[in-house]
Amino acid sequence: MARLGEQQLARGEDHLVTRHADGRVSLLAWAPVDPTGRTPGPDRHTLRLSLPVGTEGRGEVFVRRSSVDEERGNAYTAWRHMGSPRSPRPGQLDMLHEAAEPARTHGRLPVEDGRADLTVTLARHEITLVELTPVDDETPPWWDERLLLGGEEP
Repeated sequence: MARLGEQQLARGEDHLVTRHADGRVSLLAWAPVDPTGRTPGPDRHTLRLSLPVGTEGRGEVFVRRSSVDEERGNAYTAWRHMGSPRSPRPGQLDMLHEAAEPARTHGRLPVEDGRADLTVTLARHEITLVELTPVDDETPPWWDERLLLGGEEP
């Protein structure tokens, strides 16, 4: 919750959207579960949201996603795969610390009329934080990706 913004923009049974003072928009989303525990819940859950990102007209936002579920960002699952060691050795502890880190992905989304359309598919028991930051593209006009080592000839 500390990574969410101060201003609440939207709330649903499976998500919360906030805005930070600096203009970033954060989405916290979770896969639905059966509160009785009788069923495991769906394998996948998809949200489709149109988020107000504050940039006027057109542009792009940088999208950073951090996720945990039954396999990713889950030290308990890693510990079970290790054989549930009673006293993990230092190397095993390092692996468990790494396994506890959320899985992270990043990309860009187009902005139309100040909104970014975001589709998020969650795995069973997944919780994900998506942060959208307006892109201020500072790429110099002379920059040419093709000139990088191994790139195509211009």
